[in-house]
Amino acid sequence: MHGKVYEELQQSISSGSKISVVSGYFTICAYAALKKELNKIDY
Repeated sequence: MHGKVYEELQQSISSGSKISVVSGYFTICAYAALKKELNKIDY
């Protein structure tokens, strides 16, 4: 994996995906970049 984490997640997240992020570095900017993909996951 090279590049930014959100770029890798964008390619990996699909409908029904489940993810868990525990990081002090997951910022509002990262959320904004992934908002479309994060709306596809199961809570």
